[in-house]
Amino acid sequence: MSNEVTTTQNSHVMAALRSLKTNAAKVAARLPENTGKPYLRFTKNGEWVFGSDDNLLPFGTQVILNTLEVQEGFICWPHEDAPERKPLGERLFRVLQGEDPAAHPLDRITDPTVGGVMPWRRQGQIPLKVFSGKYAGNEMNAKQDSNGFMQMYDALIRDISAHVALLADDDMDYVYPICELRGGGYAPKKKSYGKWIHTPTLLIVGWADKNGNIDPGYEDEDDGEDAKPKLTKAAPEPTRRAQAPEPDPEPEDATPEVADEAPPARRRRRA
Repeated sequence: MSNEVTTTQNSHVMAALRSLKTNAAKVAARLPENTGKPYLRFTKNGEWVFGSDDNLLPFGTQVILNTLEVQEGFICWPHEDAPERKPLGERLFRVLQGEDPAAHPLDRITDPTVGGVMPWRRQGQIPLKVFSGKYAGNEMNAKQDSNGFMQMYDALIRDISAHVALLADDDMDYVYPICELRGGGYAPKKKSYGKWIHTPTLLIVGWADKNGNIDPGYEDEDDGEDAKPKLTKAAPEPTRRAQAPEPDPEPEDATPEVADEAPPARRRRRA
């Protein structure tokens, strides 16, 4: 009898081991990617900061985005009453390499603090390298799920798509956007959200290849045929502004009333 039990147990172990490779791959795909790079975020006070010390990157700082590693997905946060503010779940996909977030169903996640199922929020992650200023050469990930960040993310994807669509198949070198860190904002309709809601902006000012070489054919549309990309080698030293009280987050259906920043001039690539 003992031999039969041992044989049955061994068969179960062997079956589990045979499925380990597939199951481990499925679990690993659901885990957030640990890149070891600091996160760049746009604060409610209208500043770009990165790292645990909130190092300030001033407006005008230029960064190069890693187009192929841009990721999109979802994040599930615990209830606001939870003792710890850490994600309950996270899924990210390299959308510009053909990975489709919609093709992967999301698990129902329950927060033990309240015993209810928590919603998933759409989020984006943009890997980049600082191109100018004090922190030039530092690599980081811009990653958030706020409404303003995702609107900026969507606009950036549309700009990359429009740029790539104009390139010939044998001219796909300069597909890495060089952007300036900027910010905008609007006055919310509901005064309870504060006087001003700050929103992030990544303004494309040039294009580079994978080695960081700048495309000489990219120019301002209003600057004439001999214009060159207006790229700086250094940005002003960061100076911390006084911190204003943070407004409450704007609801999903909020609509801007006043724009802080005029639409940038359209740009084109010289033939």
